[in-house]
Amino acid sequence: MIKVEELSKTIGSQAILAEMSFAVTPGEHLALIGLRGSGKSVLLQILCGFTPPSTGEVWIDGQSLRRHPCQAKQQIGYIPREAPLYPEQTVRSYLDLCHKLRGLPSDIQRTEELMDAFVLRAYADTRLDQLSRGLCQQLNLAQAVLHKPSILLMDDMFLDLDILESQRLQRLLTLHSQERTYLLATHDLNLASQLCQRVLILDQGRIVFDGPSQTVHEAGFFESFFAEREALDASSSSPVAP
Repeated sequence: MIKVEELSKTIGSQAILAEMSFAVTPGEHLALIGLRGSGKSVLLQILCGFTPPSTGEVWIDGQSLRRHPCQAKQQIGYIPREAPLYPEQTVRSYLDLCHKLRGLPSDIQRTEELMDAFVLRAYADTRLDQLSRGLCQQLNLAQAVLHKPSILLMDDMFLDLDILESQRLQRLLTLHSQERTYLLATHDLNLASQLCQRVLILDQGRIVFDGPSQTVHEAGFFESFFAEREALDASSSSPVAP
């Protein structure tokens, strides 16, 4: 499970996250929704140990991320918004490299299993700069589960995919996350309701809604909340009449 207690992140004088607390139970699928700059990516970067919080604590499967970072990170698979791929690598060599980067011995059998499981066998010897974005995201998902983590953290993984690529990736995620906990940051409320049971809506680094994804979708909460937000921003930026 994931437990976040009073988490804050400040960069300079700007508060990115403010006193955020929530928990994600084992096997739960949670969507993070919010406008650009709401704090979704920073939150995921903190949860995966990429950047430290200013205050607060994160627990990953009972391990403090601050006090036991190595043990906690072993349970995490992470896909950033722009996952780093090395263009000169092939699919096979990249998966082998990921074993080494995680401090694992080369495992030919595991690499072969991943290529089969994520429909990449036909591209085993294809350079990464020749893959479509959809295939790259299939590979990114494969590397995220390579070490068999219990938790997946995904930042806008479906961004810029066409319909067929998105559907294929959704099927693969569903197939390989049935017993995993995951957090998916996305701007797509329809996608969130299809893939996640629960939604956290963030605004300016704070949780403004925490509830079932289907309820949010049906009630139109997201649209109405941010329509009001946009109106307030517009009025505050309007010039004052003389």
